[in-house]
Amino acid sequence: MTKISPALLLLLGASSAAYANIDKTPPALRKRLLGKSAKSAKFAKNGKSAKSGKSAKSTKSSNIISKPDPNTPIKDASELASDLRVMLEMGKNFDHGADCSMAEWGLCYTQTLTLEYLGDEDYSDDQFNIYFSSVHRLLQVNHPDFEHHHVVGDLTYIKPTASFKGFGAGTSTELPLVFEFWSVQETDKMPRWFVAMGDSTAVIENTNTEDMHSFVAPYTSTMKTPTDANIPMTAENRFALNEEKVEEVDVSERIIPTPYKIEVTQGGQTFGISGISIEGMALLGDLQIGAKDLMEKLGMSSSGDHEVT
Repeated sequence: MTKISPALLLLLGASSAAYANIDKTPPALRKRLLGKSAKSAKFAKNGKSAKSGKSAKSTKSSNIISKPDPNTPIKDASELASDLRVMLEMGKNFDHGADCSMAEWGLCYTQTLTLEYLGDEDYSDDQFNIYFSSVHRLLQVNHPDFEHHHVVGDLTYIKPTASFKGFGAGTSTELPLVFEFWSVQETDKMPRWFVAMGDSTAVIENTNTEDMHSFVAPYTSTMKTPTDANIPMTAENRFALNEEKVEEVDVSERIIPTPYKIEVTQGGQTFGISGISIEGMALLGDLQIGAKDLMEKLGMSSSGDHEVT
């Protein structure tokens, strides 16, 4: 690796990074730098500065990068993250009056993000970002104290603007948000939001969970458009549908593929199996209960002569 003399580093105000990476500079620039290095070395040997003629040992440059002050406190993201609580509340998928011109197909929806500061003292530092993952692209943050930036994929962050004055102790800040398309699932915003300050990061506590309702208010509607007739499945209506008994269904509707025509002639051969005998029932294990329940619904005896395996 080609080296630059210490004298040249002082004259140029260069950092150790430039000294280590001189080989990465363009050839023409490297030649010029090395030429200056040779000239500067002569003055360094005589103990004189190339420009002023003063002792090189006493030469000072205001451009030299100084070492970090060990007394300067290092910012810790966990301090803010531990005092923040976030909550998202669904607005509307339509008829909200928001500007959707930046959205594909002109479709967007609104949500409100509440930042609740739980600290006992006011917080005034504005050098932080709040990162989160969203299925849909964030289009607008309609609050003068915050702005947003898309990182990559589903990752986005919001950060304070110049007008941000801090969080007051025990106060809440509501940020009206506009996202692309529509939202019908509370899981469209993912858990584990985190605060970043320099090289420090920390997860916001109430989002560090699989319980979505810890940071997303329950949705009251899943309509995407005014004419949306979809009925979301719940545990209750799914149970009601499954409660319908087999004998209440027309058997012709259960044959796959559906016969084009069904005709039973007078005196035609029929099957009159009223019961079966299951071989190897013990192999079903815990499924025996389900098998017996199904046979009861079909009105079949388990002590018949027709053997099945």
